[in-house]
Amino acid sequence: MIGRSAFFFFLTVALLTPPTACNPFVDGEPRIDRSSGLLADRRFQWTAGPGVDLLTGPAVPIRAYTEARSDVDITGNIDYAYPGFEQAVAADSVDGDQRIFVRNLRPDARRPVDKAPVGNSRYLIESLTRRGQTVTATLCSYRYGMALENENGTFSSVAHILVNDTGIDTFLLRLTAPSDESSNALPPQAGPAPAPDVDVFGDWKITGLLNRFAENDPDFDKVWPTYEADQATCVEEAPDPPERRAFLINGEHPRNDFPTSPPSPGWPKGGSE
Repeated sequence: MIGRSAFFFFLTVALLTPPTACNPFVDGEPRIDRSSGLLADRRFQWTAGPGVDLLTGPAVPIRAYTEARSDVDITGNIDYAYPGFEQAVAADSVDGDQRIFVRNLRPDARRPVDKAPVGNSRYLIESLTRRGQTVTATLCSYRYGMALENENGTFSSVAHILVNDTGIDTFLLRLTAPSDESSNALPPQAGPAPAPDVDVFGDWKITGLLNRFAENDPDFDKVWPTYEADQATCVEEAPDPPERRAFLINGEHPRNDFPTSPPSPGWPKGGSE
């Protein structure tokens, strides 16, 4: 089993603290507040490879799963999962060589991290392939642009924690498409909100997740024979040149080296507006 410190969304090995209150009530209804606390200074930015539409189709549940998975890991609170997450994510009930895909499919909802990550959490949906109802996405994560605050008030990249960490990760994400995708049609999912207010998963199911932390599994090469090539592609497609990446990963920095930008493409304010 892979521990939370090794999981792909954030590389944090700091001490953990008790959960904090973060579910204020608005108009008598509970609302998740992402403008304060552990998530206040981190936002998601997405880009896509050729032919991938970020605003419709499978990219929408891919974005929603990835973001919600990260939010729950950071806060240690399943309430931070997006609407529909619990129903969309498959249970851990796969046998044989496919079990490798579900070991870390669900987030760690036990404890929050100690330090709030800051900066832009950047992802690339590099490609989508489809066989029947199964969609496989190759994702790239550029977490070197995320940072944690040091005791002296400076900031260091989350990739600074481990030796020889490039801060670039590659994942495979598997989804099962609805039998009638037209019944799940949503307006284009873009806007100023950092998270959706409505269920954007519909009948899409998230059925598998794989990353390099499973490479010691004897089934890894069998189920992901293109890992090295996919990782190389993610490095090639990085949004910053090697010199800039090395600069950010090493040493201590002022906060403005890790800016927090508006979410992109973000989510419609009020859900489906």
